[in-house]
Amino acid sequence: MDDTQIVYNALVEASAYALRCSNDFHTLHLNVRGCEFDTLHKVMERYYTEAGDDYDSFSEWARYYAPVPNKNTVVGLLSQESMVSGESERDAVVDVANTVLGCLTTVYKDLYNAFNAITDDPFAIGVTNFIQTRLEYWAKEMAFFNKARGGE
Repeated sequence: MDDTQIVYNALVEASAYALRCSNDFHTLHLNVRGCEFDTLHKVMERYYTEAGDDYDSFSEWARYYAPVPNKNTVVGLLSQESMVSGESERDAVVDVANTVLGCLTTVYKDLYNAFNAITDDPFAIGVTNFIQTRLEYWAKEMAFFNKARGGE
């Protein structure tokens, strides 16, 4: 497999993770219940929108190389399944959101490291900067905001 195919596959995989996480956040958004419904409903809406935007951006970066898979099938490329189902109370929403945020930040960190090693390609530098910005956002959500929701 040549380098462009490896880069394309990595971007498609990142888009798939972003979409899966967006779907998980959306499910949490729809199924949250309890005394903090309003707050968590709005936070999960922001999360699924942000992750959905990441899906779109990673897909656009991948499209530089080749057509991207259909959105309906891209999540199926992942070996890991969704982490969310059913109604969830506040503590469960915070815990599952933390797991989803952890997955997202790990995928983005690994992708950042891979692209950051490519120093002679302006495209790779652009992708690296994009990933760094998104990683900063999600890491802060995980390590500060969602952690505080858990009472730590």
